Amino acid sequence: MGFREASKFTRIAFGLAVGGFLTDIIGFPSPYWIVGPFSSQGLFQECALYGCFSLPMDLMPGWEKAVMAMEVLGFLACLGCFVLMVLYAHVKNDQTILQTMAIGLAFAAAGLILLGVIIYGAKLSGVTFGWSFGMTIVSGLFLIGVGALNIVDKFSSR
Repeated sequence: MGFREASKFTRIAFGLAVGGFLTDIIGFPSPYWIVGPFSSQGLFQECALYGCFSLPMDLMPGWEKAVMAMEVLGFLACLGCFVLMVLYAHVKNDQTILQTMAIGLAFAAAGLILLGVIIYGAKLSGVTFGWSFGMTIVSGLFLIGVGALNIVDKFSSR
């Protein structure tokens, strides 16, 4: 029971889980969701020539709080999926409950992350989106791949 004994699908899904976790942990908290000539803005702070600052929560519109909540919950689900994939791929290849829980968390994380991105993009259409916005989208797509490959692996081994 180890990574070498894991199926091909599990190993690829593990690689996608690593990619999804890394792109999410870099993308969602960074202040480059929107970029302009002299400023940039993220979910948690805004930066300009004179420095970065955070807006108070009571001044934020409700949709922005919802996006923040979805992205944080999506990150936590992504973290849980990553931990379960490490356990399943490296330690316990015979424990299908770990794989089943990783599937659920991968799809939950992808749904939350992509829903937050969709709301943010719809509310702020017409602006220039930055690299961290794109990385967050890629993270959601990686997590869809993790869930899909785990489903294929789960039903191909029978």
